[in-house]
Amino acid sequence: MLTHLGNREASQALAVLLEAGPVEDKIGALRGLGAPPRSADERIARAAAHPAPWVRRAARAAADSGADPQEIATMERLLALRQVSLLSGLSLERLQAVDRVAREAEYVTGEVIVREGEPGDELYLLVEGTVEVRRQTGEGEVRLDTLGAGAYFGEMAVLDGSPRSATVVATSDVRALVLDGVRLRELVLEMPELAFDLLRVLAERVRRAERRAQERAR
Repeated sequence: MLTHLGNREASQALAVLLEAGPVEDKIGALRGLGAPPRSADERIARAAAHPAPWVRRAARAAADSGADPQEIATMERLLALRQVSLLSGLSLERLQAVDRVAREAEYVTGEVIVREGEPGDELYLLVEGTVEVRRQTGEGEVRLDTLGAGAYFGEMAVLDGSPRSATVVATSDVRALVLDGVRLRELVLEMPELAFDLLRVLAERVRRAERRAQERAR
């Protein structure tokens, strides 16, 4: 599983560490995977020659010659995008494509980000902070869900063109990346894997709504 999900070198080392046995044996096995770098300069040099583009970019940002602030900001945005479940499986190149069409937005505690019943054609990717999802019922406004960094919302209005189905309020200071609906639909056509996560999240939300309805009925 580790080999399929991550870098092969790293997965080999992790597999050794997870196996049962004396620590001395594990250290000996890890030495067989290669000698560790002897200095910070050697570590950066190895990273700069690494086949993975993420590692090479990190090496450039950490170089003693001085990191480019724009490069660091780009890396931070890409790493933030990678934490969003919708985008977690995308390659660096595809994340860069998403980054180019997303805009950053910030909200303060208590601010309404989207309001139920209003039109909307944007998807919000939560980078920092938490939000509460609320809906009006015959008994007043009820809380449907709480979302944190890595989650996203707004996809229903983007996919079916209907008004917002719920109100979303910042419960802390929030930083989000916003994708225009037209851009999102274009990305789904280019990257069909995005559709699977959208369907998964929609199914989870439908199941949660059904459970809440059953609990209220009881």
